[in-house]
Amino acid sequence: MPVTGRMRTNNQEALFEAVLAGAGLALLPDWLVEPHISAGLLQRVRGELEGPSTPVHAEFQTPGSPPRIVRTFVYWLADGFRWKPILAACN
Repeated sequence: MPVTGRMRTNNQEALFEAVLAGAGLALLPDWLVEPHISAGLLQRVRGELEGPSTPVHAEFQTPGSPPRIVRTFVYWLADGFRWKPILAACN
């Protein structure tokens, strides 16, 4: 979907503040906007839109298998990313 506008930024916090001030629409992370949607300050529009996929990697410092607690945490994070969309279109 082509988008034009007067504001351009690569800082999602600045974009979020602009949306809160009524500047327009933005594709923002759910974790950032959800409290404001629940409070009625923002509303979700075009919920079927998705932003570009961004890979997330886990890196381990020591060679070999990481400790069980670290693996459990990484699996928990992976499951959360798989089942909870990270981005939401809001205004």
